[in-house]
Parts: sequence; structure tokens; C-alpha cells
Amino acid sequence: MNNKKIKQQTTERERGAALVTVIMISALLSIACIALLSGVGANSRNSTDVLSEAKAYYAAESGLQATINVLRGNTDTTPTNPNDDITYTKAVTLSTSNYSGDPSTQARLSAWLPTYNCSATGSISVGPLACTAAGTSYSVVVSDPDDASASTTYTTLGTFQQSDGTYAATRVFGDATNNLTVSFVNVSPPATVVHPATGGNTFGSFRLVKNGSGGQIPTDANGGLRFEISYVVSAPRTGKRTFRGKITQADPTQRPVVKHDSYVHELAGSTIELCSDSACTTSGTAFSQLLTYDSSTVGTDQDTEIYAKSSPFEPRRLKILSTGYGPNGARKQLEGIVQKNFFDDLASGSPLTAIGPCNTNLDFGDSKNVLYSGNDASSGISVPAIGVTASCNLDIIEDTHNVVVDPPAAILTDAPDWQSSPITLDELVSQLRTTAMNSGRYFPSGQNPPDFGNPNGQGITFCDGDCRNPTGNPKEGGGILVVTGKLTMSQYDFYGLIIVTGAGGIELNGGGGSKIVGNIVVAPYDSTSLATDTFNLAPNYQLNGANLDIIQSTLDTQFDGLDSISNFMLGVAEK
Repeated sequence: MNNKKIKQQTTERERGAALVTVIMISALLSIACIALLSGVGANSRNSTDVLSEAKAYYAAESGLQATINVLRGNTDTTPTNPNDDITYTKAVTLSTSNYSGDPSTQARLSAWLPTYNCSATGSISVGPLACTAAGTSYSVVVSDPDDASASTTYTTLGTFQQSDGTYAATRVFGDATNNLTVSFVNVSPPATVVHPATGGNTFGSFRLVKNGSGGQIPTDANGGLRFEISYVVSAPRTGKRTFRGKITQADPTQRPVVKHDSYVHELAGSTIELCSDSACTTSGTAFSQLLTYDSSTVGTDQDTEIYAKSSPFEPRRLKILSTGYGPNGARKQLEGIVQKNFFDDLASGSPLTAIGPCNTNLDFGDSKNVLYSGNDASSGISVPAIGVTASCNLDIIEDTHNVVVDPPAAILTDAPDWQSSPITLDELVSQLRTTAMNSGRYFPSGQNPPDFGNPNGQGITFCDGDCRNPTGNPKEGGGILVVTGKLTMSQYDFYGLIIVTGAGGIELNGGGGSKIVGNIVVAPYDSTSLATDTFNLAPNYQLNGANLDIIQSTLDTQFDGLDSISNFMLGVAEK
């Protein structure tokens, strides 16, 4: 009986154990379910976040592409400046980048891009959802990473033509005792112009010194004393341009007169205009310069200062910061650098440029129906109609051709960097070859292209070997034409830039009144041997026939309309 009682007590003490076990297992299962549901929810939220981030990223990409589209020839969308073409300067300048009522303090191209219609984020909507919480949008900020518009640092160097055709720092007229010495006081060390400049900056001074009874600057068949003033920029980037002209003197007692070939020049988007005073109240063609000269003064410097009004350089590249906005507050930023062109925006110094040593077989034609001109009717800029790098080739032009509107010149100081050596030119040619291949406009040796582009100057044609223009219609083309062999053209119009690097040069034939508006660069070199920095092959240029060719140019023609190979992205980084 006692055993029975003990058993009963033991059983009673174990009552509820199963319930505890069930509760514990239930709790564990509940925790597992909660963890599983939390994981599923987190994964769903992560998937949503990733999708939102991706949408924001692609919206930022849309901002980059929209900006490049604007730079490639779009026009102002506001009614205040209809059909106004975009430039890099306008893109980074607040007053021209944004519409007049835009409250933003950053250049964001609101005058050129679609309307910034998402007020919450100050962005442009992408896609059908517009500015809703589930929609996507972008905003852009454009800036100049090189700060090209801040200031310009430059020097000048004046030289005068000697009796043998070379140029030197001084020219003396007369004998050892009685003479008149002409020189130029250069701007050196470098001077800096802070933009925007209200007036002109010093460009240097002409200096006259009379000794004994003096001498006279002759006014003869050569038209007086030729001079060159090199304007050399070291910042914000390097560049150079040469101002040319002549000095005449009616008689030994009269003040000599300076006549500039052109009173205004362009360099990488900067306009340099000569003035007679520091305030630049008189400039351009209205500026006629009489040199300070008193014939009774002996042995004393008599200086006449000239001034120049210059605008900032055009940026050669832009930094674009594009911010993309996606659903759920997602935000991505992409930063890209866009470069304007392969030429660093430095144009050729003349409509026809022949680079290399002497060639007695050069033939520029001598018919009255053949015209070479460096005048730009729209800007007033005038450059040498024909530029050479060897003075002996310059003699050939002056002796055989009588219809050069603007004097030919040796352009050693004016050559842009890409024409400075076979190595730099070959680098450019290689870039253009790759671009042509990617564009389907590359033609190997023995294959002539069906056309040379279009007269709007768009695109590129690359002939890797000898090449001749297409026959039949149309009889005009344009853009950039590169020929690594000999180029033969007959009765064909071209608008843009022609670069010929083959030893055969260029041959122009026929009598159909053809014209080339732009720039021709004949610069032969051997691409298999680039150890030297000197062009050793003589340039070949042959003009056959009359009433054939009008070559006239503006320095910018080679860049106008070349949209398909301009404004290319150097690189993109996620911020």
C-alpha cells in the first residue's frame, strides 16, 4: 500500500511536463518562423533597394547622354535665343547655360535640356511616371576642370624680315654711322590677364632709334618692312598665334606707319584684338598706327606701345556631374569628362599648310582663275593663305603665284602641337584611324570610298594608302579626310579638313571651278620610322589646270559640324 502511494505521488509530480515541452517546441518553431519571415521580408526589401539603385544609376547615365547630345550641335530651347549654337563656354557660364529665370546657382544647362520639372529634387523626369515617388529623374552640373576662363598668361616676341628673307630681333637701315634701327620690346617675363578684362593689355612696343643722319624704311615692291609678333600662351594651356604686318615710311622725316595684316586673331576660342590704347577705345580696322618718331632726336629710344583685348580660352573639356534619382529615395552620381576634339581645339595656321623641307617641284598654279585666300568674311580674321615650314618653299610661292590674296608665310611659330613633329601627328592620325574604323569609314589601300562625307562637314573618311575622289554625283563632301598615301582630286568641292601624310602629297586636277573651304595640311612622314622629331620628307602639292580651285578658310572651319567625332567621353566614375 505504501508502494502504491509513492507511485501516485511521483506521477502527480510529473503532471504538466509534456505541456512545457510543447510550449518550448512551439516557441522554437515560432522563432524560426519569425526569422524566416524576416529573412524573406529583408530579401524583398533588398531586391527593391537594388532595383531602385539600378534605376537611379541608369537615370544618371541618361543625364550624361542628354548632355553629350546637347554638346553635339543642339540649339537653345528658350525663345530668347532661338537657334543659338552651344559652345563649351556657354555650357559652363551661368547666364548662358541656364534660362534667365532659373534660380540655380550652378550651370545645369536648363536652357538646353528638357525642363527641370521635378521640383522636389530639382531634376528632369525620365520615363512615363514623371515626378512620382516611383519615377526616375536626373540633374546635371557642368563645369570646367581646367578653369580656362579665369586668366590668360602670355608672352610676345617681335621679329623683322632681313634682306635675305630670314627674321631677326632688329633691322638696321643705313650704314654703321648713319642708320635707323627698328626693334620690338617684347612682353617678357610673362604677363597675366584676369578675365573678364575691361580694357586692353600690353602687347609690346615698336622701338625706333636714329643714329647720325639716320636711315629710311624703304617703301618698295616688297611693300615695306615685314614683321611678325608671336603671341605665346602658357596658361591655362599652351598655344601660339602670330600677328603679321609691315612698316612703311614715306621719307626719312616722316613717321613710319604700321599696317597689320589682320587686327584680330583667334586662338582656341580666344579672340585677340589689337588696340591703340589701353582702354581699347580704338581697335580693329579703325586702328591705324603711326609710330612715335622725331627725326631730330638722335640715339634715344622712341617707343610706341600697342595693346590687345583678349577673351578667355574656350574650355577644351568639360566635367559633367549627373545625379540620378530613383524610387524609394535612391540616388546615384556619375562624373564624366568630355573632350571637345582630338585637336585640343588648336587649328591649323593657314588654309594650305605644307610641312617639310625644300621641294622644287611644288606647283601652286599661276592662273588668274586660281585663288588662295586666308580671309574669313564672318569674323574679319585673316591668316597667311599658304603656310610653309621651309623658307625655300616660301620663295617658290612668291616667285610663281600671283593670286594669293593674303601673303604666304613661314609658319614655324604658328604650328599647333599636332603639327609640331611626326610623332605628334602620327598620334592624331592613329586616333582618327580608330574613329574611322568604329564609324565604318575606314578604307584600306586600294579601296576608294564611295564619298568624302557630306558638305555639312560631318564625319570622317580615312584612306590608308592612295585615294581619289569619287566620280559622278554628288561632287562635294566634307568633314575630316585623312590620306596616308597620295590624294588625287578632280572637279570636287570639299568643306572641312584634309590631312595628307603620304610622300605623294596631293594632286588637284581639272577645270570645273572646284573649291575647298577649310584647311589642307600636307605633312609627309614615314610611320614606320618615328625616331626623329623632324619632318624629313618634302611636301608635294600639284595643281593642274585653270579655273580649278578656290582655297579659302576660317581657322574654325575644320571643327564646324564635325559632330560625329567630337565631344567624346574620356572616362566615367561613380561618385
